[in-house]
This record gives sequence, C-alpha cells and structure tokens, in this order.
Amino acid sequence: GKVTLTITGEIELFGKTLKASFTMKQKGDNDYDIVMKVPLPRNFTLGQLIPTIAGQSLGHIPLTSSEIIISSFEHVEKFKLGSESLAPTVHPGINVFGAIDHLSLGLLQSAFENSPLNKVAMHDVGIAMSHINSFEQLKKGIPLTDFTGKVDLSKLDIKGLSIPLNSLPCTASLELNKLHMEVPLPSALSLPAFGRIAHGAISIDATIQPIKQ
Repeated sequence: GKVTLTITGEIELFGKTLKASFTMKQKGDNDYDIVMKVPLPRNFTLGQLIPTIAGQSLGHIPLTSSEIIISSFEHVEKFKLGSESLAPTVHPGINVFGAIDHLSLGLLQSAFENSPLNKVAMHDVGIAMSHINSFEQLKKGIPLTDFTGKVDLSKLDIKGLSIPLNSLPCTASLELNKLHMEVPLPSALSLPAFGRIAHGAISIDATIQPIKQ
C-alpha cells in the first residue's frame, strides 16, 4: 500500500506564529508528493506579504482571507477560502491564494493614478500568485499574479456601448511590467457604424514601470 503522512503544528513566518500542515503522500518507492499549507490571518495585508510594497497604497490592501500552499508538484487543490469553495491549479513552489473586497487598478502602480486605469475598479476579487521559488523572491516584488472577479468599467465613459458596464465578470494577470485584463461581454452589443457584435470581449493591456527593488 501507499502511505500518507500529515504533520500539523505552528511555524514562524512573516514575523508571526502561524498554523501549518505538512503532508507527504507516497507515489512510489522512496518518492513522495509534498504539500504544505499555511492559512494567513484575516486582513493580512499585501504589504505584509510583499515587503517591498509595504509603504505604497497597494501594500495597505487587506486580504479578507488567504492561504499559502507550497507544493512539490502541479495539481488541482480543492479547499475553502473564507466562504468560497475553490479548485485552483497549484504550481510547484510557493503559491498564494487570497480574496480582496475592492481593488482599483490605479493602485497597482503610481503611474496609473493619473491614467484612465484609475477609473477601473474590481470587486469580489480572487488572487492567485504562483511560480515563486522562495520567500526571498516574494520579498523583492510582486510575482506572477492572476485576478478574477467583477469589474466596473462604467467610469471609462466608453461611448456607444448598449450594455451596462458596472459589474462584469473579468480575469486579469500581472506579470513583471505587463497588465492584461479580459472582460467577456454577457450579451451582443451594437456599435454605431459597425453594427451588431456577438460574443464580444473588452481587453485592456498596459505596460507599467517595474516596482523598484
């Protein structure tokens, strides 16, 4: 038969004593899959997680719930984050999953504060940070981060669209100095001089200055 060993206890991380679980699941002779889970305290801030942004507006945003999963292999992990049931892909290395009530894209970089992106706000946001090799890497800057949630594009004042823009499902990704957002449109829309567009989507792409290390 195959053996699964789970150890629970407390570890010191981010200057706090946190609960943790460590699981080794045998998959062959002397070969194990390893997963470690560390739930973070409610309202743990992005700045506590990533010290280099601690003094910025983005660093003050609280995670209403969050968990670190460290894995030796890629797999789908089913777990609850707050009241939400999730089944995200966990990548080898350190992964961070969390929830944020409200996020303005203008907070992702100070240069956005005077741009149209400062008018774009997400709510009920889920975040997933991945491809993190060490906690030292996490200290140096924002890693590859995926966002899911609802977005309000109504303040962009996009002319001619025949659908409401105040609460649309969206996905976004932030990697190094590039931001990409995809907003599928729930229904067909009509554009003056162009006609009817079905199965449409709004994409937002921006290049941002890397956060100084």
